[in-house]
Amino acid sequence: MSIHQLISFIELSSNLKYSIELHQPLKEPSDDTSSPLVLPESIALFLSCATRIPLELIGDCWYALRDIVWTMGADKQRQDCAAEAFRVHGWDLGIMSLTLYPPSKYCTNSDCPKTAALKWAEPRQIIIHTLDQGTLPAWAIHLSCKKCHCHYHYNYVVHSSTQHRTYYPGVPDYLQVAEHQFVDICLAKLWTNQHLLGSCSAMKCACIYMLSLASISQEAFDEIAWPFKPKLSTENVWDAFVLLALLQDYDECTVYLTVPHQGMQKDRFKAAMEEMNEHIVHIGQPEINHICGGCMCVHEVEHSDGEISHDDALGTEAPDVTTADLPDVSVSLGPAVEENIEWYTVKDGQVSYQFEKNPGSVGVLKEGDEALASSGPCDAKSDAGNRKFCAQFGRQRTHNEQTAVHTCGVINLSSFSFLELTKLTASQGLYKDDFLCRQVDARGDEWWADVKMCVDVWHFKNKHKTKHDYCQCYCNPADFPELLNADGTGWWFNTEMLPTKYNFFLDEMIHLHNIFTIQSLKLRALNPRYAPPSC
Repeated sequence: MSIHQLISFIELSSNLKYSIELHQPLKEPSDDTSSPLVLPESIALFLSCATRIPLELIGDCWYALRDIVWTMGADKQRQDCAAEAFRVHGWDLGIMSLTLYPPSKYCTNSDCPKTAALKWAEPRQIIIHTLDQGTLPAWAIHLSCKKCHCHYHYNYVVHSSTQHRTYYPGVPDYLQVAEHQFVDICLAKLWTNQHLLGSCSAMKCACIYMLSLASISQEAFDEIAWPFKPKLSTENVWDAFVLLALLQDYDECTVYLTVPHQGMQKDRFKAAMEEMNEHIVHIGQPEINHICGGCMCVHEVEHSDGEISHDDALGTEAPDVTTADLPDVSVSLGPAVEENIEWYTVKDGQVSYQFEKNPGSVGVLKEGDEALASSGPCDAKSDAGNRKFCAQFGRQRTHNEQTAVHTCGVINLSSFSFLELTKLTASQGLYKDDFLCRQVDARGDEWWADVKMCVDVWHFKNKHKTKHDYCQCYCNPADFPELLNADGTGWWFNTEMLPTKYNFFLDEMIHLHNIFTIQSLKLRALNPRYAPPSC
């Protein structure tokens, strides 16, 4: 045997340490210093094929080198170098270059009496989307404690009594974005930066990855009869972004992220996102008290008594909006706003849900409104002032986001700007406002004769009455079966974003933008810092 063969044997064996240990008998002692005496048959066959060492000599090699292998830690670079050997010689045997194990092989429940290593394992076939190797088949091993009934997964632990996922501290190398799909942390960070700097949508991130980086073909998965296809969806990109942001935020606060274990994936992180949204509403962005040499200057003022004081001039590009322009209940992005933001759901191919209650909001009349009292001097006016308030029984539409930006580029805050008039939607694609449909119909242009135009689902259900004949006859999206999913329970095109995710995404983008800007300010020696409370 050559030195090269022995080195390959050590490197490949070190990547399979957990698999070798897991295949040992239950009564076999297990620790980090004692290596098993025998290799599993499938792993011995793989090592023989990959290193070209005769199978009958593999046992001798293991006995001589097992202590060296067992002292070697996990190394991602070695895994990348060995990936081709696993693909050629291991896939047919069910041995993959990546096998994800929980971070601890012992039960971490403080109330559990079990002290031995966990051996009750459940392997699951998964796919991992990586940045440098494309989409790969892999295994995820779940360990269970029979004493306290805790189930340890790669990202989290599930307590049977609570049926909640409690994520481990820190950020793992791979994020679970679906039951059988994981995403490399480097890839998730790339997508986040594409959102931030490239204004790239989740759909485009998925398309770019599948066209440029997902190098493993469907045929390779079919050859080994892998049950999952190497496909990446828009939802996977979104879940990777949300989970990465939540884990980073919770890690900074040194608390554990806990989410429901049951239910649909799209609803799993909703409560956690709402909690972070409320935190931003009440506490603000971390840079709320930011000052630096790019947005604040200090100059001396000499008084008549000869004393010199310092005045601070803080430059902020304030938005052209005041709190008087906003409804009182909607100055911050609290529950009062979120309860009135548009959303819908679909059941049996029909738009079936709308608000059961529409409490409306309190609006402020603007200058020029008939009900507004005279703004001129009046000796008889009440102490409450000369502005008259009235109830608006209906929801106001969000028009755009207003941000307060320092002249150095750091964003202090954001809030909604509202329109009192009904907003016409002109979404891309087939979804148009019925006003546009009537205009096209009135022109009589034959070019539009075979073009199908329907209104957005939410607008169809909430914006017009059921007696709106034109909308019911020509604009009902349920009349276009090609827009429905195959099972008839949803839509191919999602033209609305739920308010919780929208607010969370916006706050996270502002947070990341500020981090990027602060780094730039440090490079320019502008001394970014926080103002003391008295400033």
